Amino acid sequence: MDLEEALMAANRDDSIHGIMIYYPCFGNAPSFYGGNMDDYLRDTVPVEKDVEGLCYTYRHNLYHNIRYIDTQVTICCALIASSPAPSPSPSPSPSALADSTC
Repeated sequence: MDLEEALMAANRDDSIHGIMIYYPCFGNAPSFYGGNMDDYLRDTVPVEKDVEGLCYTYRHNLYHNIRYIDTQVTICCALIASSPAPSPSPSPSPSALADSTC
């Protein structure tokens, strides 16, 4: 089974909850789908299984400052720090972390 077939099988498998691909796989080898094969593989990983946050949806949302990946505004995208980190403080309680928002 080649890498593309394995990726498609993992996309369809409900028991697989996350996919991570170690790049570069093909380097700059051109793709029939446009761009190169690594770009194609990266964009083939569904957003629900994209552990690295490299798929088209995450990149699009980051560029457009969209902070959620769902219309119900419940699943946050990873945020990039844009200001200096605050000075160290005591660790928050687990309940405080569960209540935090994007």
